Amino acid sequence: MPYSTQMTILQDVRYAARLLVRDPWFTLVAALALGLGIGLNTTVFTFVNAVLIRGLPFDSPGELLYVTKAHSYRPIRSACGSIRSRP
Repeated sequence: MPYSTQMTILQDVRYAARLLVRDPWFTLVAALALGLGIGLNTTVFTFVNAVLIRGLPFDSPGELLYVTKAHSYRPIRSACGSIRSRP
């Protein structure tokens, strides 16, 4: 890199540092925005890498089932009497 380019970059960095010191609220907001952006990006990449790229850690993930409780219309007995459950 030529000497003049290095000096220009150094001057720009000094100017940016002076502006950040002069306005602490902007510095705080910029640092928080960068931190949240980097953290969210890392979280999403980790999830995508673990689930979609490398796959689930099972021998046959296509045979996995999701089990949930089904609601019925049978009356539920309680101390107050009979209550019908809703789906």
